[in-house]
Amino acid sequence: MLAAAMAISASAATITNVKFACGAPEDDTITDGYTAPEFTADEANGYELVSATDLKEDETNVKKVHTFELVFSATEGNEFPDGNSVTVSGSGITEITRKKMEDDGDTLVVRVKAYPYYRLDPPTELNHDDSAKKMTWNKNNASNFEYILTYTDQNGEDHVKTGTTSSSSFSTKNYEKELSEKQKEKEDNEKEDMVLLGFAIRAVSSSSNNPRVAPSAWEIWGNDPTSEAEYKEYESWSDLGMGKATGNTKTTTIGPSNTGAATPAASSAQNGWQGSGNNWYWYENGQMKKDYWVNDGGNWYWMGSDGLMKSGWQWDGSGWYYMNEQHDGTFGRMMSGWLNLNGYTYYLNTQHDGTFGKMFTGTHVIDGQTYTFNADGVRQ
Repeated sequence: MLAAAMAISASAATITNVKFACGAPEDDTITDGYTAPEFTADEANGYELVSATDLKEDETNVKKVHTFELVFSATEGNEFPDGNSVTVSGSGITEITRKKMEDDGDTLVVRVKAYPYYRLDPPTELNHDDSAKKMTWNKNNASNFEYILTYTDQNGEDHVKTGTTSSSSFSTKNYEKELSEKQKEKEDNEKEDMVLLGFAIRAVSSSSNNPRVAPSAWEIWGNDPTSEAEYKEYESWSDLGMGKATGNTKTTTIGPSNTGAATPAASSAQNGWQGSGNNWYWYENGQMKKDYWVNDGGNWYWMGSDGLMKSGWQWDGSGWYYMNEQHDGTFGRMMSGWLNLNGYTYYLNTQHDGTFGKMFTGTHVIDGQTYTFNADGVRQ
């Protein structure tokens, strides 16, 4: 009996590579509040993922990474070597912190860090201050908002206005004006009061490094203006580019924020980030991507014509984008919002409308204020 068992053990295939993916839940639907990511692995590789546990179990902590413990079980006829002899790779995570073989090769326990998914809470206490003619709201921990308003002008025509703001208030003085008594008394007067009909606002981002964030539901005052405007509705994480298994591949490296320098050699086994320091490349099915946007868990990176991840100002053929040049853990990441650089001020689109991060030129309304940018994107 002992000899037979030893023979079976000796013939077991050794698993040297374990790959898994971390992404949105199976149904991909955006729901309110916290949503745990889902981990999957291909059982055809000699192992199966039997459990994935969030060790923090804190659904209120949505801005920081959570630690997950993954337990893999070797299928019949296979076994894991010791933890140092198996290469573990995962997409959609930020870091692999531990790998350990247990149960005489039947089990591999891996600990990883990954962001949860969450939908922002909508602004609260939306109120119209009639005397000051402004809308106010409680930010509810969000940092940027999208608004829609409808109003009737002095000719009796209805209008819709949309925009973004980072403030907790919005002046409506330009959209609700009463005629003066002198105007009203004119016999030929055909004008009427300008009236604010409705106002809607939703949170679109927060001051967090977590890229897996969905806009909140709309908060409404007055007549619902959302039926009058064109805007993007996000029902699934795929709508935001954060669907199943979205993200870069992690092994023993952290990704573009590392220091050092290396240039990778091509390999059919390569997928995701390869490199270190300032030199990072992106592979898909063994092919280095060039002139290519990489969506890494909701963050965007630009791979140049040489395949190298770029930083600073970059032109993709349709517009200018600024990729972070600072080694602060987000090196190479596309930036958005206000940018102060070398004494000049720029604005990079914050809306996920197909031009997210693109440098503004011309005249735009931002946070309820009108700004003009020259052809170089510099605020005038």
